[in-house]
Amino acid sequence: MKIGIIGPNKIYDADIDERKRLLISVAKTIVKSHNEIVLTPDKDSLLEYFGSQYLKSGGTKIRLVIPTKEPDHKDYLNTKIGEVVDCTD
Repeated sequence: MKIGIIGPNKIYDADIDERKRLLISVAKTIVKSHNEIVLTPDKDSLLEYFGSQYLKSGGTKIRLVIPTKEPDHKDYLNTKIGEVVDCTD
């Protein structure tokens, strides 16, 4: 199964360390369930952090929903942590 992870990429009014602890816990749970994840990770974002923790915890595959026809997508999205799936269609 593929699990889509959505939500805010930035956090403004909360404890970032607590959010990161929660993301690590969820990443480990998904790894144990042997599922893949799908996300759109902005650089320096919570989704990018989640993806890195998923891989660090033994996750095997991340699919990245990326608008590749946008010429500047590599400026704001981390396309290196998974397999790019073009979402222009």
